[in-house]
Amino acid sequence: MTQVYLSLGTNLQPQHHLRCALDALHARFGELALSPVYQCAPVGVSGADFLNLVVGLHTQEAIFSLYSYTKAVEAYYRRTEPKHTKTYTRALDIDLLTYGETCAYQDGRQLPCKTILQYDFILRPLADLAPHEYLPGQDATYAQLWQTDAHPEQKLQQIDFHWQPAHLWPQDPQLIAYLAELTKAPVYT
Repeated sequence: MTQVYLSLGTNLQPQHHLRCALDALHARFGELALSPVYQCAPVGVSGADFLNLVVGLHTQEAIFSLYSYTKAVEAYYRRTEPKHTKTYTRALDIDLLTYGETCAYQDGRQLPCKTILQYDFILRPLADLAPHEYLPGQDATYAQLWQTDAHPEQKLQQIDFHWQPAHLWPQDPQLIAYLAELTKAPVYT
């Protein structure tokens, strides 16, 4: 099994969309490890504050299959985003941060994700979740990187967030069909 870390972010009905994303990931991959959830202003654009967290999971799936599934979940919820607004609104972003010890450009993805050290809303939750693990290709743990590479101008506030896996996920048959068709893999309910 390969250890994977994903970053989740949303600023449109954020608690709802985080729960939906976690339910979708749990349905496919089983047990999830969650960082604390942080609220922060969008970086480089205007819009409502984001909620962000990092999710750890184990999988036997290839990178492309994992990536396809996360992008299908993301696309399904992005259909609810308002069109033609002057502010940056995201129902859901799911980014693949690491896939085991992979350090390469593989299946269209740079691994580990280069944004880990650029954004505190990724690095801080990763340091909380896996403080003693090393960033692939680096000689420093996530906790050490948080101490040396944090961006003080990026303000984070930890928020209270609770999630329990849905017992009957998903309740939307359209979502089941959508994910199964896009990923060409079964979605377990």
